[in-house]
Amino acid sequence: MGFFKPLKHPELNLTGSVAEEARAIYSGTIGAEFVHLPEQERRAWIADRMESRASAVDQQRILERLIRADLFEQVLQARYLGAKRFSLEGVTSLIPLLDSLLDVAGETGAQESVIAMSHRGRLNVMVHTACKPAHQVVSGFEDVDPRRRAGSRRC
Repeated sequence: MGFFKPLKHPELNLTGSVAEEARAIYSGTIGAEFVHLPEQERRAWIADRMESRASAVDQQRILERLIRADLFEQVLQARYLGAKRFSLEGVTSLIPLLDSLLDVAGETGAQESVIAMSHRGRLNVMVHTACKPAHQVVSGFEDVDPRRRAGSRRC
């Protein structure tokens, strides 16, 4: 089974600043389907955000947040072996995402936020997003006997 090469369209070989700006917007890695929305103002709001320039990303801060979240998971895994704790493994990017969402909410005047989530990663979110001290979060594990939680079952 062979692969087909894309067809060439010479009329689309445009140059200049407008062409480059259009390529940056419409040839990126993120897309959104929103034309099916019945409310025109919602479609316009999404189009405006999708077509605007992305704000600068603080890559150093994101990396730091990812590393802290991952290290916290490793400590929990090593220290509370066998305890049921619903790790954040696989969705560590939730931490910088929540940071960004909460920062924007605060900048736009939000006074409170309610975060509802499943058990997965909630300990990490409590420590790294809700700023709850780690010792308070893990205090519930301190009385856990790993031998009783390691998966063996007595009848």
